[in-house]
Amino acid sequence: MVVGQAPWPEQEELLTSYSAQVGMSGRGGTPGNAGGPARRQGQHSSQARLREPSAWGQPEPAAASGTGMPGAGGGQKMPRVSHPLRVEPPAEYNSPRRTAIGKPAGRPKSSQLKDYAVLASACRRAGKPANAAQLMFNRGVLHDNAGEAGQALRCYKDLLRTSLETGDVVSEALACNCIGVTLQMQGAHKVEEALKYHLQHLAAADVPGKFIAHSNIGLAYQALGEMEEAATNHQQALRYAIRMSSLAGESLACGHLGMVSRQVDLSAAKACTERQLQLARTLRDQHGKGDAFLQLGALAQSSGEWNEAQHYYEQALRVAESHADTEGSNIATCNIGLTQGNMEFESFLSNLTT
Repeated sequence: MVVGQAPWPEQEELLTSYSAQVGMSGRGGTPGNAGGPARRQGQHSSQARLREPSAWGQPEPAAASGTGMPGAGGGQKMPRVSHPLRVEPPAEYNSPRRTAIGKPAGRPKSSQLKDYAVLASACRRAGKPANAAQLMFNRGVLHDNAGEAGQALRCYKDLLRTSLETGDVVSEALACNCIGVTLQMQGAHKVEEALKYHLQHLAAADVPGKFIAHSNIGLAYQALGEMEEAATNHQQALRYAIRMSSLAGESLACGHLGMVSRQVDLSAAKACTERQLQLARTLRDQHGKGDAFLQLGALAQSSGEWNEAQHYYEQALRVAESHADTEGSNIATCNIGLTQGNMEFESFLSNLTT
């Protein structure tokens, strides 16, 4: 644990509980053995490092530290539960800024796209295929920002092909992550294809990269309705977060586990979600707090605890309104109405029987 972090003795107990419930033989692998094909040899700097509090999923300039995960920034947001995570490119890529996931920008200037294509062509003629692939990756980011998934995927696959030819594990992991996330964001019909690339990312990644890969694999299995596999991978993500002493990663993994475990063990789901809420408060992560309150409300609703559910939804609404979160506000408001309706209906039935 990092200095100043409150101890959480239930962590290992909770993980042991999940091992018993869903098993440890899931397709996502384990921290000691990630599964998948053996990694090729090659220079491998860290693709990812959690910096607290993270600005994950938000626009950022090109990475300056050569790390793969989004960095700290005052007032910027952490990723929301259920959003896939991206690896950031190394600093030498000098990549353009990314827009937030699910929020495409306008189409890039044709001059920008042309510049990358011309430079990439020049690098190929000069016998520098790796440089050319990096430039095409940058072009892919511009297409991705504009919501042009097909063109972005062609650019990312160009990087993947070159990285496999040259044995560049860092670029392989980056390309697989970007391809997987872009496919995942296209909808349910692309999730199985996305999963293949996330698994390849897992096989090539270092420890922080494996946290990202397990999170994305878990989300993919959730979308496919395979909750045991999803729980296994989110559990592995939690293990890596604890191993890295990352509060941000632990918060996100606990949030994901709280979601998938509702069908397995409500008490474990509540323990995970309460831990997410505790960490979100520590990190001053407003989105995380709101998501945790929504999940706690849903858990109470599942148990027929309508007053408790309404309390949590009202908390979620206050948090959402405090930072202009329209999505969270709408979800909370809708669930408050449903909860009140259920309470009134139960009161009506009770009056009929008396």
